[in-house]
Amino acid sequence: IVPVRDGGDTIAACLDAILATDYPTDRREIIVVDNGSSDGTVALIQSRPVGYLHEPQRGVSHARNSGIAASSGEILAFVDADCLVEPQWLTELVRPFEDPEVGAVAGDLQHVTPATAAERAAARLLGNWQRFAFTSNPAYPITANAAYRRDVIDRIGGFDPHMTRAQDVELGLRFRERSGRRLAYAERATARHRNRTT
Repeated sequence: IVPVRDGGDTIAACLDAILATDYPTDRREIIVVDNGSSDGTVALIQSRPVGYLHEPQRGVSHARNSGIAASSGEILAFVDADCLVEPQWLTELVRPFEDPEVGAVAGDLQHVTPATAAERAAARLLGNWQRFAFTSNPAYPITANAAYRRDVIDRIGGFDPHMTRAQDVELGLRFRERSGRRLAYAERATARHRNRTT
């Protein structure tokens, strides 16, 4: 599930990277949720073999929840439109679910090599942010690269649309309190985040 709004500069490369992953194509479903783009994002999505949804209610929680509702898989994998996944990303992200006690997985989140001062500053400030989130108390996954079991989301609820930021933190706290499952870290399920250039 990939939420996006005005991602014309990033969405094509993001989707091409997902399409190039080594996970079997007959066992994956790629759903891109446009959250009211006014640039060329929609055309870029529709030119690729992925599912397209339009979610008119603004907010990434609305977009992710629409993607969840439209999807059919047992595992819900999330990546942001400004990320580039590596070929083994999805295979490695779902591997920890072989353990029935695992209800959510945090994927490795790195930075695209910075080229501008702003990108370098963002990479320094954010650091290894998924590792930080995973080792926090309580731990939570950053949804730019994460996965949940569908039955867990059905039980604890989806992303809170009233929150304009930190929805993944709040969902992670609910996961810990209500799911009865554990969070795993997939070190080789790497997505690289593209920080803003300015």
